[in-house]
Amino acid sequence: MADELKITLQVQLTNGELKDTINPGQKKFDQTTARAGGPGVVNIGTSEENISFGDITPGYVYLQNLDATNYVEFGMDDSSTIKKLGKLQPGGVALFELAASQTLRMIANTAACDVLIKGFNT
Repeated sequence: MADELKITLQVQLTNGELKDTINPGQKKFDQTTARAGGPGVVNIGTSEENISFGDITPGYVYLQNLDATNYVEFGMDDSSTIKKLGKLQPGGVALFELAASQTLRMIANTAACDVLIKGFNT
């Protein structure tokens, strides 16, 4: 089979005279092994923690901060220290391809946050 993973992205900005649109359309990727999921909703605390995907080696990772008040930061594990890469505001989302042999690490600001985390191998 081919094109098992399909990602569609559209960004539209309208702020007074400022207008911008990004619409690359749908991107399709092959999966070498039919696996997706894990770990699901994770309660990210105010101490740094690594994210485990179990027996999945994720290519693409989807993050969604389910908290209405606090943000979380994410990055790569570097000898049990987070190398921050991004921030998820309350309700924020991120989609990225995780580099091979990297471990996702996260930390919440102020209070623990539930974050939906999904991995898709490619």
